[in-house]
Amino acid sequence: YGQNANCGPGGAYAGGGGGGFGMGGGGGGGFGGKRVYGFQGQTLEDSKAGAKKAIALRLEPLKPGLPDFERVLSEDRQSVTIGSKRGSVDLLVVDEAVSKRHCVLSLMAAHGDLALSIVDHSTNGTFVNGKRVPQKGKRFRIRSGDSFQVKDASLEEDVGWKCDFGSTVSFFTRS
Repeated sequence: YGQNANCGPGGAYAGGGGGGFGMGGGGGGGFGGKRVYGFQGQTLEDSKAGAKKAIALRLEPLKPGLPDFERVLSEDRQSVTIGSKRGSVDLLVVDEAVSKRHCVLSLMAAHGDLALSIVDHSTNGTFVNGKRVPQKGKRFRIRSGDSFQVKDASLEEDVGWKCDFGSTVSFFTRS
């Protein structure tokens, strides 16, 4: 899983090496107050008037039958919830092995910039690049090009997505 390091209160881990994924630091701003996890006293404002840092996220299905998904994540909309409970998730997966709120992809800070993390909330596990996320309820960094699955490959292969994302700026918000 790469190198894990806890950077202390308000810190954020910049990630493991060699295709692994790292753990987010403790404490820090929550989602209730429009603060991105790991950004303490820093702003997401870009030098351009009114522009905010953001991540343009695209999830490409690993197999036919799963939905494509695209969203811009920013301070105003920080996460994507994946699960089987219609009406309460952003990306619906109808499968008995997928939990109602299986996992969440969300923004975090890494070296003063935005990064993406995954949090497993499931009973059966979430897998990044074929390896099970080692701890439920904790943030682990994922990188563009990583794939994640919501079903163990021993049950069914490729029930998941490849993450494709990059930094961008957001000039407006929707209500």
